Amino acid sequence: MDRLKGKVALISGGARGQGAAEARIFAREGAKVVVGDVLDDQAAKLANEINAAHGTRVAASLRLDVTRAADWRGAVAACEREFGGLDILVNNAGIYNVSDIEETSEELWDTVVNVNQKGVWLGMKESVAAMRRRGSGSIINISSIYGLVGSPASAAYHGTKGACACSPRLPRSAMRPKRSE
Repeated sequence: MDRLKGKVALISGGARGQGAAEARIFAREGAKVVVGDVLDDQAAKLANEINAAHGTRVAASLRLDVTRAADWRGAVAACEREFGGLDILVNNAGIYNVSDIEETSEELWDTVVNVNQKGVWLGMKESVAAMRRRGSGSIINISSIYGLVGSPASAAYHGTKGACACSPRLPRSAMRPKRSE
């Protein structure tokens, strides 16, 4: 308990499944949680459930389409406005497709790449400045064993999860404020 006391976490794809479990655990460990998802109603329901369980406002929800930089900027701004900052980003949002590579359309490929790969990058890009303002931060990019092994039925998913599994580690120096020229 209280392992994350005083921390503010933004969880993409947080309305259900693994993201919802993360939101509940983070709140139980003392964090304030912002649940971002395209599933607006489910995200709001989860935030209300978490708040009721804690007897106070420790969770908020918002619409977050991870493929849109403007949505990420709005989510980070909401963390700062609602809870005073951003300490933890959990890039959890993702989509899975089942399609042989020969049957995967370019449109499907682009959709999976935009959510699972571009969305992770945008989340990191838009969160770092807020974490700098707090003096530190943690970014957790959720990947999958499918980032390391292949199968014939979901090439786009495998490729994007492999990209997330190989995300660079952010050095401590990246958290230092940028110098003005």
